[in-house]
Amino acid sequence: APVTIGGLTAANKVYDTTTTATLSGVLTISGGLLGSDTANLSGTATAGTFASADADSGIAVTANLSGLTISNPNYYIADVSTSLTANITGKPVAITANTQSTTYGTAIADLGTTGFISSGFIGNDGVSAVSLTYAGSSSVAATENAGTYNGGISPSNALAIAGTRLSNYSITYVSGDLIINPAAITVVADAQTMTYAASSLPVLTYVATGLKNGDTPFTGTLTTAATAFNGGVGSASNVGTYAITQGTL
Repeated sequence: APVTIGGLTAANKVYDTTTTATLSGVLTISGGLLGSDTANLSGTATAGTFASADADSGIAVTANLSGLTISNPNYYIADVSTSLTANITGKPVAITANTQSTTYGTAIADLGTTGFISSGFIGNDGVSAVSLTYAGSSSVAATENAGTYNGGISPSNALAIAGTRLSNYSITYVSGDLIINPAAITVVADAQTMTYAASSLPVLTYVATGLKNGDTPFTGTLTTAATAFNGGVGSASNVGTYAITQGTL
């Protein structure tokens, strides 16, 4: 006659592509013995099979009872008394945006969809593309100030490689850095002339190239070692050529 087994529990697990389940518990004969009959169990039942390998909740588990024997030859082990279920949770994976860089005044028209690395996927599973944004936009404006924006590029909305079920994974998105390098500018002082013993220096002017976005960032003035005549003996520089330097500019 058939008897059923009680006391078994199926353990939850993380997705690993297999249907292998692990069982535990204190085994009992929970039903099937007739009248005053008795019987004892020996052996183990520690393995089972999930009905599906995919991540989900409440998946049916079939117990492997082949390792059990019953002492009374009038009975055989038929099944568990209560259906077993367990959960398969998504395997943790990480998708990290790569660092991207530009120079102040040069926009990044499109951050793209492939500037990332992933880790934790099993076998050939993976991601082919993600959305990459900075401050909610897929582009970076040319007017964004120079600097390092730690975690400025955010990945999201992963697109699976063919054959990959992203529901089998628990994705953590990790932001990457945006680096905007300072733009190079060149300042060239204009050549000036003055007459020996003049009472004032000429206005020191310059031409700046490389400025972006209509910026006018300069304060201060150029300087020169040449001096004007201030009424004192020897106050005027001698005739000659004098460098015009950065000064406080």
